[in-house]
Parts: sequence; structure tokens; C-alpha cells
Amino acid sequence: SALALYLMRNVGIIDLISRIGINMAQAAQRKPSTYVGQTEAEATPARVNEGHRVIDWFLGALPQAACLLPHDIVVVVDTPRPQVYDRSALAAAQTSYFGQMRSRIISQAKAGGFKVVDTEPYFVAAYAVDHQRFEFPSDGHWNAHGHAVVAAAILEVFADWRPLMAGKANLQ
Repeated sequence: SALALYLMRNVGIIDLISRIGINMAQAAQRKPSTYVGQTEAEATPARVNEGHRVIDWFLGALPQAACLLPHDIVVVVDTPRPQVYDRSALAAAQTSYFGQMRSRIISQAKAGGFKVVDTEPYFVAAYAVDHQRFEFPSDGHWNAHGHAVVAAAILEVFADWRPLMAGKANLQ
């Protein structure tokens, strides 16, 4: 809704709501799609190639945009949900567009020297213990439990930095 208001007020797209309605009606007439990671699962060669280019550009531009070296940046990569709750669905999701882009950003980020948090093993382990879902019932955003699992995963990455940070604090 904030994006719609911005586009209407600042860009001058007055009939945005009606355009969205038309596009939604056209989409409803198309064949049903399968989704993984809140995106269509279909991984056409053109779509995958474009995704690779975007990931490569993003990782190349990120250090300068953040004013940090790659080893000072943590890239957190989400898990396909709801597939994370079913091991066979999770395995099948690996060949989807989301699965391929997920693998690409993890491998390219590691190769580029970024710190990477792959949330999948953390979500799988947590779900095996408590069978609590990681997102809200009404949308795909992480709930408090999902955030707690990811925060713990990120803290593991920062464990390597703690002595360094403690040393810096002593110098000041």
C-alpha cells in the first residue's frame, strides 16, 4: 500500500488500483502456477540466466553500497516455505527457480568472501524439535519464532567477531 501511494502521489500513476485489478483478472485466467519461496517455481533458462545476472550484479555492488568489505557483510538466505515442513517437498524445491537462485546466491556470496547464513539447516532442526511454524498464518513473513531461529543463526556468524570487537572496545 505504501508503494501504491508513492506511485500515485509522486510518480503520477493515478489509475494504479484499476490497472492492478485488470492485471489480477488476467492472471486469474492463466493456468494455475506452483510457487516456491513466494515466487513461481518454473525455472526457464531465460529466467534463470536473468536471475544469475541479477545476483552477480547485486553481490558486486553490495560492498560499495554498504561501504564495507565483503567479509564484513552477512548475507542471510531464506528457506523455501512451506516446503521446509516436508523433507520431500524441500528436496523437490531445490530445482525450482527459488531453489536455483538460493543455491546461486549462497555459492557466489561465499566465493566472494561474504559471510553467509543459510537458514535452511536452522529451520529444519528447529522444526524437528518443536514443530512450530516460522511464519504468520496469513502471510509468508517470519513470525517471532522464525526471527528467533534466524537471530541465533546470525549470532553464530558473529561469534568469530566477538574477540575482535572486544579488542577494539579496549582500545577506545
